[in-house]
Amino acid sequence: MRSWGPDKRRWSASGGVALCALMGLCACGGDSGGGDGVSGPSSESVPVVRPEAVTEVASQGVELGLPDGDWGSNALSVVQDALLGTWVGGPEGLFVERSAGFELVDAEPVNAMILLEEVGVLVARADGLWVWDGASLRITSLQSELGEGPVLALAEADGVLWLATDAELFVYEGGQLAAFEGIEAVVGIHAAADASQVVLTQDDGALSLLRQDGDGWVWVSLEQEPASAAVPAANGRLLGLDGDALIERVSLGDGQVAWRPVALTDSPDDPGAAGLEALASDPQSGAVWAVDSGHIAKLSGASVERFEKPEALGTVSLAQVSQDGILWLWADGALWRVGDDGEVVGFATHIEPFAQANCGRCHAEGGVAHHLETYEQWSDEAAAILVTLEEGSMPADGQPLELGTAQLVQRWIEDGLEP
Repeated sequence: MRSWGPDKRRWSASGGVALCALMGLCACGGDSGGGDGVSGPSSESVPVVRPEAVTEVASQGVELGLPDGDWGSNALSVVQDALLGTWVGGPEGLFVERSAGFELVDAEPVNAMILLEEVGVLVARADGLWVWDGASLRITSLQSELGEGPVLALAEADGVLWLATDAELFVYEGGQLAAFEGIEAVVGIHAAADASQVVLTQDDGALSLLRQDGDGWVWVSLEQEPASAAVPAANGRLLGLDGDALIERVSLGDGQVAWRPVALTDSPDDPGAAGLEALASDPQSGAVWAVDSGHIAKLSGASVERFEKPEALGTVSLAQVSQDGILWLWADGALWRVGDDGEVVGFATHIEPFAQANCGRCHAEGGVAHHLETYEQWSDEAAAILVTLEEGSMPADGQPLELGTAQLVQRWIEDGLEP
């Protein structure tokens, strides 16, 4: 056992709108006193956090080909959406998946990227904060409030948007923006589930925790604690890595905390998971994914889904969960998609509204082109329609597509032309 005294601060924020007004906060508070922790999960005296149920799941995973280039090991962002498609951003620029592979949309390097409902793909770059709304890439109105300097990191959970420039950390909610003064050089933000705690990574690798406690926020440095990486989970849990071992930060009461080893099996002899390559949290559900050399596990509350790692999947250097719950893995120069493929695209729910918005001007009753309205017509011509949309030859009047992109039609074909 060993002890440390975490550097804790009561935190307030200020900016264009005071955080008290923005979040309904009037005071800050948090743990008092020092915290005790373990030297590592190998200590026999430390209880192991075990799941109550473990389900073995069949191996799954699909490899996606990315263009050649220097993508880096920790600078890849992926979003997937039925209407907007699959987008990848990183040092090589911004790409969207087409039927023939990923296509370059913009060559400016991307620092971070997330999907916001009813807004589009939010893209953080050195020249500001941009959004792809299904038709074009444009600077956001929020940029003028962020000030000068690159946007380095983004995160969203429970309707709360977190942003970091090289000078400040911001929170955006309910149409209002506020800044946490003094928190600088944040290059990574991890928020999940109820957004009550956020893990920050600074450019020197230092970790800290920003936690909502009662009516206020508490900032805690994790530099003296054993976690080299950490992600928030549902119900206020915080999981991390001590080297390659999985650990969880738990409260001992009276302001005391400790990190305990976490097992991914229900065996009473399991001393805790080790040999981990990557860790990621789902920003919406708060589930945590853990990857080792032979398995991929999904921790949801007290349950674990565990399946064998695909043989072709190499050593994972980066894991990310997009807003639709898909796990994305970057391994040995390849991008992999693991888990559910997201919402199934159907004709009635997606394609018919898309057709009415984009094709009805010409391909409906009274139009100048052949009818293209029913399920039978669309299913018969789906492949040809996809080609014309990707080539940009349709719509013939040059109007931007609404309610989706060519990727929507591609997903519909891949999903089996669902009615």
